[in-house]
Amino acid sequence: MPELTTALGGLSEFEIKQIINLAIANDGRLTKDDIPLIHQEKRQAIQKSGLLEMIEVGNEQVGGLKVLRRYLSMNGPIFKNPGKALEYGVGIPAGVMIVGMPGCGKSLTAKCIAKEFGVPLLRLDVGRLMGKFVGESEENLRRAIRVAESAAPCILWIDEIEKAFAGIGDSGGGSVTTRMFGYFLTWMQEKKSCIYVVATANDISNLPPEFLRRGRFDEIFQVKFPNRQERREIFEIQIKKRNKGSLPAGINADRLAELLKDEQNYSGADIESIVKEAMKRLFVRNIQSGAEEAQWKKLSQGDLEAIIAETPSSYHSQKEKLDKMLEKLKKLDVKSAT
Repeated sequence: MPELTTALGGLSEFEIKQIINLAIANDGRLTKDDIPLIHQEKRQAIQKSGLLEMIEVGNEQVGGLKVLRRYLSMNGPIFKNPGKALEYGVGIPAGVMIVGMPGCGKSLTAKCIAKEFGVPLLRLDVGRLMGKFVGESEENLRRAIRVAESAAPCILWIDEIEKAFAGIGDSGGGSVTTRMFGYFLTWMQEKKSCIYVVATANDISNLPPEFLRRGRFDEIFQVKFPNRQERREIFEIQIKKRNKGSLPAGINADRLAELLKDEQNYSGADIESIVKEAMKRLFVRNIQSGAEEAQWKKLSQGDLEAIIAETPSSYHSQKEKLDKMLEKLKKLDVKSAT
C-alpha cells in the first residue's frame, strides 16, 4: 500500500526487516496502522545523531493564509505518492520559503505541512552544527543531511534561516558559513531524496540572491499581519482548541476580529495570548467561587472583550523595527500567503 511504502522510504534493508519483525510480534502483520512504529524508529535514529530535532506535530491548525494552504494541498498528493508521480512525469516538490512578520504563523505552517503530508517534521538548527575544529561544521551539515535522507520522506524545517546564512559573500560572511552555504545550495539543487524543505524567515533582504532563485524552492510566500477575516478564523481556532472543539454559545468571533483594528497590527500570537489570558482568568474565578465544576461559567464574549480592551498588540513595542520589515515585504516580488 502506498502509505506504508512511503513511510518506509529512506530506511535500510536491515532497518525495514527490524520494523517488520516488531510489527509481526505486535499483531502478526505489517499494515498502515504500524506507520507510527516506523516513525518511532526513525525518531530514535534522529535523536542519536544529535544534529536534528524531530518535532511532534499534533492537531495544529492555521487560521487564514488561504493561498498558501491551497498551494500546499496541491503538493500533498504528490508527496504522498512519489513513485506514481514520477511515473506520470510529475517531479517531487522541492520546498517552500515563508517570509514575513513574527507571530503570524510561519512556524505553525511548517507543522501543518507535515500534518498535511503525513510525514515526520525535522528541524535543522544551523547553530547546532557549528564546531570548534577545522572542517567540523561542514561535516556536521553533511551528517545532518544524511540523517534527514535516512528519514525520508520528511519535512526539513529551517527556522529563521536568515540568521544562519545572512551576509554570505560580503566582508561579514565567515569562510565556514560560506562553505556550508555552498554545500547546502548544491544539495538543494541536486537532491533526489523525498525531502520537502520548509524555510521560514523574518527578513530575507540580506540573504544571497542565488538562494532565492527558482530551483531552490518551488515558491516563496510572504506573510503579513492577519486581516479581519483571518483574525476571526484565528479566534475560532484558539477558542475551540480550549473548549473541546466547539465555540461557546454567545461568542461572536467576527465582532472580536473587528475590535482588533487593522492599523493596530495584531498578530496570530497576540490573538492566542488574548484567548489564553481570558481562559486563565475564568478558571481562577471558577476555582475561587467554590462552585461545583458542573456549575462553572463558560467563556463569554465579555471575558474576551475585556482582555482585548487592555491588551495592546506586540507591534507597538517594536514599531520602528516592524515598520522597516513591512516596507521590505512590500518591495518583495513574491506571492502573498493571504
